[in-house]
Amino acid sequence: MPKKTFEVFGLGQCCLDYITPVEAYPPSDSKCELSTILIQGGGPTATALVALSRWGVNCAFAGVVGDDSFGSMIRSSLVDEGVDVGGLIERKSAESQFAFIVAEPGVGHRTVFWRRPTGEMPRPDEIDFETLRRAKVFYTDGLLIEAALCAAREAKAAGVPVVVDPGSLRDGMLDLARVSDYFVASEKFARELLGV
Repeated sequence: MPKKTFEVFGLGQCCLDYITPVEAYPPSDSKCELSTILIQGGGPTATALVALSRWGVNCAFAGVVGDDSFGSMIRSSLVDEGVDVGGLIERKSAESQFAFIVAEPGVGHRTVFWRRPTGEMPRPDEIDFETLRRAKVFYTDGLLIEAALCAAREAKAAGVPVVVDPGSLRDGMLDLARVSDYFVASEKFARELLGV
């Protein structure tokens, strides 16, 4: 039976985000009552694929979660948005990535407290390169750098455009830039690169 073809194949970070708005970030050693908390999936690549899926683009996601309740919620959030999670690896006895985000809506600032997943990052041999080669676009945040570099090279060899969404200048990001077609860097990345 032939495998499904996706318009966008994404490889990267997925997270469970707890987001709360505050009027102003509280000072140290104080208390701040929260009016609401939004719980949703997050992570650069996962979020991008959800947005694309909402616009009618069929997407496949590859990443890693633990076998904890956060991992189940991350998986469900992607599935509920119509993103294929056939490439989402579940590590046994591991914890998924989690973030608590304090947002200041009036000024557009946010502070992110986060924890990396505790399981092993995806290895290149765990990525479905056959599905990747049939995609129209490969999208990555570069946070799973070993797998991302390998996947980007596979995509380039197959004529699939490579889009990279880097948030920070990390090891391997410049190597990834060299094999990308579109490198959509954040202001933070640019400042770190230029040393300003």
